[in-house]
Amino acid sequence: MSNFSQKIKQFFDHLDMVFLEWIRSRSTLIAAILGIFLIVWGIATQDWFLIVQVIVSAAIGYRLGFIPGVSFDTLIAFIRFYHVHFEVVLLPFPFLQYFICAYITWLGFRHHQMSALLKEKLSELDPPNHVVTWSFVNEVRNSLMAMRLLLFRYAKETTAQTDMKIVEEELLRLETLFGKLPKEEKKTSIKMKKESV
Repeated sequence: MSNFSQKIKQFFDHLDMVFLEWIRSRSTLIAAILGIFLIVWGIATQDWFLIVQVIVSAAIGYRLGFIPGVSFDTLIAFIRFYHVHFEVVLLPFPFLQYFICAYITWLGFRHHQMSALLKEKLSELDPPNHVVTWSFVNEVRNSLMAMRLLLFRYAKETTAQTDMKIVEEELLRLETLFGKLPKEEKKTSIKMKKESV
């Protein structure tokens, strides 16, 4: 094989990969657009059964799975093909409708898979260690506010000795609160690990 033909083959291989990746990354959007197209087509032709079929196909794909949804689409396609008389020009449309409804069923199934995967990943996540309870945050906030008021009550006057003593007590109380925090975090993380097992 010549060098030129190898470069052409590599170019087309790369083009194929780029195109297929583009299609794969936008497959749900394409399925949604095709579903909207079928619904608009059903409204334009007053084919209410087609609109119901599109919605039910997505719902069956989401709730029951892909195979039951495609089975439903196949059944509806056979019923429509044998009971509705199509003109020769419109004969390919039932097949196109079947494949689009199957694709919409896949969209419903894929959406269900993604939501289940997201729920699973969220349930596996441990809460971050830096999360503290609201009661702890309120205690710290109240202590800091009390110290600020005691220290800076009057900008021109010096604080009294009793105010300084109260501030020291509040600082000690905060220190003990922060000293208890790592112990409580270890207890909750051990408790959460035991519950997950």
